[in-house]
Parts: sequence; C-alpha cells; structure tokens
Amino acid sequence: MKLRLIILSAILLLAPACKRSSGPKDLVVYFSHTGTTETLAGIFAQQTGAEMLRLECEEAYPDSFEATLAISGEEIRDAVGRPLKNCKVDLEPYNTIYIGYPVWYGTIPPPVRTFVTDNDMGGKKVVIFCTYGSGGLKSSSRTLEDLMPETEIAGRFGIAARRMEHAAEEVAAFLAGSGKAVSDSDEGYSEPRSAEGSDLEVFRSATAGYAYLNLVPFMVSVREEPGLTSWIFVCESSMGDSPTRKVEVLILQKEGEEPYLQSVEKI
Repeated sequence: MKLRLIILSAILLLAPACKRSSGPKDLVVYFSHTGTTETLAGIFAQQTGAEMLRLECEEAYPDSFEATLAISGEEIRDAVGRPLKNCKVDLEPYNTIYIGYPVWYGTIPPPVRTFVTDNDMGGKKVVIFCTYGSGGLKSSSRTLEDLMPETEIAGRFGIAARRMEHAAEEVAAFLAGSGKAVSDSDEGYSEPRSAEGSDLEVFRSATAGYAYLNLVPFMVSVREEPGLTSWIFVCESSMGDSPTRKVEVLILQKEGEEPYLQSVEKI
C-alpha cells in the first residue's frame, strides 16, 4: 500500500500537463487482479486525459493469486473468455482505446479476451499496455492483434512489476516518443556475437533476481543510443520440469544507472 501511494504521488509530480479538448475522447480499459495494472492504468489516464473503465468479472477470481492462476490457466488453454458485468461498451465517442492487463501465462487474461471479442474496435487506434513478472509484451500483444485484425495498433508498452516505481517516467517517455515501446523494434542492433566478457557481466547484474528462469546466454546483440544501451541476449531457459526453451532477454541500461531486465520473450 505504501508503494502504491508513492507511485501515485510520482504520477502527479512527473506527468506532463494535459489539456482536455472538446473533440474525440480517449478511454483506458483495463483488467487488474492485484492492483499493479490498475496503478499503471491510472498513470496512462492521468497523462493522456483519458477516461477509465475497469473490467469487472461476473464471478470474481479468488483472492489467492495461485488459485486464480489455476483457474485462468484452464480458461487460457481452452481460449475462452470470462463473463463480465460491463462487457458491452459504447466506443463510438472514443478515438484511442488504451487496453491494459497483467500478463498471465505469456498472454492476455480471459476477461480481456471477452472484452475485445464482444466489442467492435474497427477503425479505432489501440495502445496496448501490460504488467508482468519477467515478460510477455510481444506474445500477449500478438494475441490481441489476432483478435482485432481490423484495428490499428498505435503502440505497445510493458513494464515489470518490480519496476513500477519508475512507471510514471517511463510512460511519459513512451507517450512522448514514436508510440512504440523500446522492445518493439530490432533496428539498430549489432550483428549477433558470442556472449562473453563485459556482456556477461551486464547479463549477470541484470538477471540476479530471476534465478528461477535458469537463463543461459549464448548470443548477444547491442544497440547504443544517446543515454541508453540495449542488449538482446539469446538464451536457453528452463523452469522446473518444463522443457528447455529458447528466449530473448532484453536488458536496458540508462546513462548513470545499473542495467536491468526489461523483458523475456519466447522465440
């Protein structure tokens, strides 16, 4: 609770002033279970002047996150939505729809599937944003794009839950940029090379809190930009009894700061 208050205070300090016009409105639609995505949705709404709509399930998930994952895992496996109290929404007055969610099992949660399949967003601009433990922006946004083939995806933003204290400043930078998250583009990276020496030092520093992923890096590409260095490591990952899989690990380092893990995406 204390962290959420700090984050909400940061929103007011860091967010740019927003002028509400009499023209088309924007809408932030989000599903949140633990409150993390709700905080991020509030940041997007405050910085864009958009209205907010929280998706509410007819039958709420259990308070226990483990029980929720067990139930939602079956729903995700069967590619079914979860009934919502406020499913049908008049989207006509809105220009841009911001859709936010926590990444579950590398994809969108069932309530979000219900919303996007039961509402026509053709002709609308959609900005996707999500929170996650280690990654899933690319995989989850691909699912949304498949469900909304006639919708313009204007941007994608994702942030790890452990970095939420930086959310306000990172959303501001995202909104002020080209509309694409840093992980969207593979342009400007060096040719892949063996991960060794200083690359491995960066990797070990950034992934120190992710031992459960059992990441083993073997190739890396690097991009240098003013004030930011990005590494994409190709790794093998194994979790528990799951088979080994190949993943891309995106690590960022802002000028004057320590490197941090931005996302992990299955290849």
